[in-house]
Amino acid sequence: MDCDNYALALMGKVKSTEGWSGLPFGTILGKRYNSRHAINCFIDINESIWLVEPQNDSISQDYDVWNVLLILV
Repeated sequence: MDCDNYALALMGKVKSTEGWSGLPFGTILGKRYNSRHAINCFIDINESIWLVEPQNDSISQDYDVWNVLLILV
């Protein structure tokens, strides 16, 4: 398994969990630091965008260096 497998699995888990299924949660496929990567994202109640690294569950807002190719929600 690599990053896209982890990202899609985490998105599926969130979308299928009662109480979490309505959360705006998706997967970003893109490029960061000249390397392709998949990561998850969600929007909180304050309309802030957050990134979730699916391989270690870290959460950040460090998205300004992303070149987004596709977002799946």
